[in-house]
Amino acid sequence: MFGREPAAILTALQAVLALFVGFGLNITTEQMALIMTASSAMLGVIIRGSVVPSATVREAGSSPAVLKAQAEVNRANTAVEEAKKP
Repeated sequence: MFGREPAAILTALQAVLALFVGFGLNITTEQMALIMTASSAMLGVIIRGSVVPSATVREAGSSPAVLKAQAEVNRANTAVEEAKKP
């Protein structure tokens, strides 16, 4: 189930529900809407873990150019500190 397209899973669940209703499952339109909404919410919570990163890759607003410049400054500072050592 995991690793598949979430929209396809949700559509399949809703299609099965519609099939059951078509073959005589006696539920109201409100109940059907509630079941579809609940299945969407549950699937959303399950899928969220696979689409949201678990760690921050870089600070918000930092462009690659800024990160590269910061790395160069850090290297230069390290070189200066090493040069100061006897």
